[in-house]
Amino acid sequence: MAQCRPYVTRGDCVACFDAAATLLRAACGAANGGRAILDGCVVRYESAAFFDQATLPGNTQVCNGSAVAGGGFADAARGLVGDLVAAVPRALGLAAAAAGAGVYAAAQCVVTVGEGGCAQCLEVAVRNIDGCPPNSDGRAVDAGCFMREIRSERSHHRRNFRRCGLPVPSWSISFLVDLAV
Repeated sequence: MAQCRPYVTRGDCVACFDAAATLLRAACGAANGGRAILDGCVVRYESAAFFDQATLPGNTQVCNGSAVAGGGFADAARGLVGDLVAAVPRALGLAAAAAGAGVYAAAQCVVTVGEGGCAQCLEVAVRNIDGCPPNSDGRAVDAGCFMREIRSERSHHRRNFRRCGLPVPSWSISFLVDLAV
């Protein structure tokens, strides 16, 4: 299964798939399954059916960036993430993005989990990403969904957030590989 984020260009989508495939080949070798979750796409393969799996052990947060002073960022990020948890399971393509107070957030579920699986996955994701503030960049990744929040006053961060952007600065890409043996 391969799925791009709706906010990446077609070219960035293809580049993201290529990067994910390269990472999976290097990390998973002869394993009978693996998944790569990047900012621009998700790629997963298994030897058993997995299309309805929304959340699995190993779901996690990836927190980066510098600490943001004051509680305004954390409150704004929580508000946007809460809005996405409510909106994404009902959104076309199971994806949405939001911005406010210098915070950008996006969430997407893999289309195969449906509305119920998406809601379940995002409930786990919101608990994971809630631990990221005061860091200025946070992600939550799981088998069936991806969520990201980033604080930036600089416009180039907003542009990079909307692309898979390969090659990219190190802060722009998150990567998680699970091995199934």
